[in-house]
Amino acid sequence: MEGGPLQFDTTCDVSLVKVLTSQRLNQYAFSRRIPRNSPGPHVDVSVYTENGTEVLVKSIKRKWPEDKYQQLRRSVQAGNLLLTGEQSIRREIDVLKGCRHPNIVQLLEIIDDPKCQRVYLGDEHDNPTLTVSQSRRVFRDVSLGLEYLHHLGIIHCDIKPANIVWSENQSIAKIIDMGIAYRQQGSDDKPPSALRGTGFFMAPEVAWTPPDSSPSSDTLSTTIDVQVSAKRPKISAKIDVWSLAVTLYCFLFGKFPFQIPSDGNDSHYHTRYMLFREICNADWTVPDTMGADGLPVPPGGRSSKDRNEVTFLLDCMLRKDPNLRFSIDDVKCHPWVLEDIPNPRRWLDCTAPASKPQPHWVKRAGYRMLHFLMSLWSSCI
Repeated sequence: MEGGPLQFDTTCDVSLVKVLTSQRLNQYAFSRRIPRNSPGPHVDVSVYTENGTEVLVKSIKRKWPEDKYQQLRRSVQAGNLLLTGEQSIRREIDVLKGCRHPNIVQLLEIIDDPKCQRVYLGDEHDNPTLTVSQSRRVFRDVSLGLEYLHHLGIIHCDIKPANIVWSENQSIAKIIDMGIAYRQQGSDDKPPSALRGTGFFMAPEVAWTPPDSSPSSDTLSTTIDVQVSAKRPKISAKIDVWSLAVTLYCFLFGKFPFQIPSDGNDSHYHTRYMLFREICNADWTVPDTMGADGLPVPPGGRSSKDRNEVTFLLDCMLRKDPNLRFSIDDVKCHPWVLEDIPNPRRWLDCTAPASKPQPHWVKRAGYRMLHFLMSLWSSCI
């Protein structure tokens, strides 16, 4: 194995591999593997336990087969976002080490040994089963996490159900997996022209393909802009808003809002292209019921004009034009999100990110207080 351990600038524990079997990693006992859309064998995510507490362990291959190919493409345009194994590790740790928020997963430990081909990241973990009320709670928590990330100039780039977990007592939902997150370094730093992500959750500006025909106007809602730009729209934090909307749609309806058309061609590249065409051109519909509890969809369904309903919120988040799409601040203030909160104005003020940098001890104290208040609130609803 080439090279030594990576040097991490982080306050969490960095350990060597002491025990590594199919059933154990140091003090963690293997529980189950989590199926994911990851880059083949390079990334593996599993649930382990430590003293009865579940821990999410993400193992990342230190050297990918693509790494050598990557070295041959150093002169390619800045939009190229192929990541080596080490780059992916560093990016995720770089994001997590600076985050202290109840709705962002906490990095517990890094296990890095030069004798091993993989580096292991240990995070908090648990998983939800969702009704409409639970969907709202998870959605609200993820909105707070994204608001915090966007406040720090970070675009997550891969919001989806698989990247959301419960806290240990199932009171708070947290965002995980910062492996492809993009951090804006300065006011003049612009996101690249294209970013990676998970196909079904990609925003139109990420999945953009040149339009070759206009969709039929009589099959589309009048509340959504479906005209696809002749050039790729600007990438911004609103790609996370789109992905969050697709995630909420999955929670409520158990399927994706945009499906791959069946045309008999099962080629990976063809189906991916057809999915991107659907995301960029097609409209979406809603079933008659929503949530695991089967509650009826609000009157009017997809065409509901009631601004307080979840279908209107989805409509505002799934607008093809990012300039017309809700920001995460708009999402947080929507009546459906605030529906079961007794004092919405106070909640909005208390959960807003700090406007100015604060000392580390102030951040930690604020984090613990917010975590306590949110846990207390969750136990009361």
